[in-house]
Amino acid sequence: MIISLIQFFVFGEIIFVQQRSGLNGKVFTLFKFISMQYDEEKTEEERIPAWGRWMRRTGLDELPQLLNIISGEMAFIGPRPLLAEYNALYNLQQKERLNIKPGITGYAQATHRNDTTWKQRFEHDLYYVKHASLWLDLKILTKSFLHILRGSPSIIMNKFEGNRD
Repeated sequence: MIISLIQFFVFGEIIFVQQRSGLNGKVFTLFKFISMQYDEEKTEEERIPAWGRWMRRTGLDELPQLLNIISGEMAFIGPRPLLAEYNALYNLQQKERLNIKPGITGYAQATHRNDTTWKQRFEHDLYYVKHASLWLDLKILTKSFLHILRGSPSIIMNKFEGNRD
């Protein structure tokens, strides 16, 4: 409740919704706390106020995704759900990431947060799809929690434009 009040005070809104791809490429509405202001004249980095940076660093901006878990669209652990528009850009191997429910955190985020390339991110996602287990989930949860404790920044990734390499 307190986060919602601060969100409303800082941004004038509370929740951000976006269409993402889930299991088998099914499109669903992802919920997040807003962490970025709407101002097309500023860069994405400039649009994130101190409160938004803190929300991202702590992972609290992802809290509304518990609704996505309750509705069965997401899991706690799995490849992060990407924009639905990316589905048409995946090669056959990358499409395999859609064979499992997306998660609030995943192997790529636990390993690199978002400080990685798209190629590395897909490699980590596919590793998880092929090796998902309770042991790997515990490892991912532990590493994700350590990122939060260290205050690792959540870097904004460039838009995925397909496989050009």
